Amino acid sequence: MGTFALTLVFALIIAKLPNVYEATATILIPRSSLFALGLSIFCVLATEKLNPAIKTEMELKSLLPKGARIMGLIPRIEIASDARRDRRLAIFACVVCVVLCLALISVTSA
Repeated sequence: MGTFALTLVFALIIAKLPNVYEATATILIPRSSLFALGLSIFCVLATEKLNPAIKTEMELKSLLPKGARIMGLIPRIEIASDARRDRRLAIFACVVCVVLCLALISVTSA
């Protein structure tokens, strides 16, 4: 999310340049937006891949020796305050993205 927001701010700065750079801005804005989206997706996937937590029972079985038995599983405990914090962060990220997109649209259409 942060990379995408920075790209939109960069696009806003370029959009305010003189008309000489108008063609460059119309090419640069979509490319930089796609690059930011791809970079954000890559960061999420890399974080998920590098997380050392065991997520499934099959993954746990593959790590244990052949004769070992699983006696029980520990459930993931989610505290209400963690859920609220995650929800607030997601809402804030969406609001920032919408505001920056509207600003970009207003600058490029003017």
